Amino acid sequence: MNISFKWLGEFVDLGGALGAKALAELLTNRGLEVEEVKDLAAGFDKVVTAKILERTQHPQADRLSLCKVVAAPDAAPEEIVCGATNMKAGDVVVLATPGAHLPNGTKIERSKIRGVLSNGMLCSEQELCIAGTSAGIMILPPDTPLGRPAAEALGRDDVILSFKLTANRGDCLSHYGMAREVAAALGRPARLPETMKLPDGGCPVTISLEAGDAAPQFWGCYIEGVKIGPSPAWLSRRLETLGMRSINNVVDATNLVMLELGHPVHAYDADFIQGGKIGVRYAKKAEKLPLLDGTEIELHGDELVIFDAGRAIGLAGVMGGGNSEVQPHTTRLFLECVEFSPSLVRRASQRHQKKTEAAHRFERG
Repeated sequence: MNISFKWLGEFVDLGGALGAKALAELLTNRGLEVEEVKDLAAGFDKVVTAKILERTQHPQADRLSLCKVVAAPDAAPEEIVCGATNMKAGDVVVLATPGAHLPNGTKIERSKIRGVLSNGMLCSEQELCIAGTSAGIMILPPDTPLGRPAAEALGRDDVILSFKLTANRGDCLSHYGMAREVAAALGRPARLPETMKLPDGGCPVTISLEAGDAAPQFWGCYIEGVKIGPSPAWLSRRLETLGMRSINNVVDATNLVMLELGHPVHAYDADFIQGGKIGVRYAKKAEKLPLLDGTEIELHGDELVIFDAGRAIGLAGVMGGGNSEVQPHTTRLFLECVEFSPSLVRRASQRHQKKTEAAHRFERG
């Protein structure tokens, strides 16, 4: 379980002399073992945001460019030799200045490249160890302030604590859950997440519970007028620093809630919910269910499934169905938040070999 020190601080006061390493030692001594403390800002000294003023051809190399960049509106431009081709004048980029030692081990010095002095390097996501591969240098949003430390601009001004939690500590599989433990250890109050009351309105989807105590509670929320697109940079970076891939604004929001509060939430395209009905029941023997990962499973009859008026649309507590997933053109959503039997989720996850973040939490109650 990865916990962001910065995000944790939104729920409990971590001020004073307490740093990430001291907190890790404190929690380990309380039975919450910290396996690793990783400073995401390591390697970002002397790396800042900058703007390309001009890009021209290198006079001695067809595959190299000369970029004049500034790290402040009133700063003198610096000339950088660059081998990438995906940038243009006006782009905001990440500039490693002389003396920087990048996360991938590259040491930056002033040097002549094919006869032209280069005063630093324009960085790719791969060189910053943000991504495994990259097709060019990193281009930042145009409104990014110039001269800002790149670690701050990229959400890397954080420390990640990796916990090895025992099976009985499902209450700590979220930032708020971990914050309560920290608050108790420090004798400080934990701040509750902000909530809001949604207006009551007509919902075209009815909920049906047909699995008894195996799924006693189901909360649903219908939303229309949705526009699917990329998540804002702060959200995608928050997920990525915790080891989760950004997918789109809706799926990312559900994952954010899970990491924040510990309870998985699933989003369906409401247009794919047949008959205006959704609920929980036991699977039918030999029933087929296509899943989000592109596989299709055959059910045994003792698993819990989410269903609509015509078919199963999700393996309860484990993975949603590919027949009801959010699409790029989705405009209507149905959000699901359900309480499932931990033992049934565990059995379904193991039987069908689907280990997911949702199942990991539901299995622990």
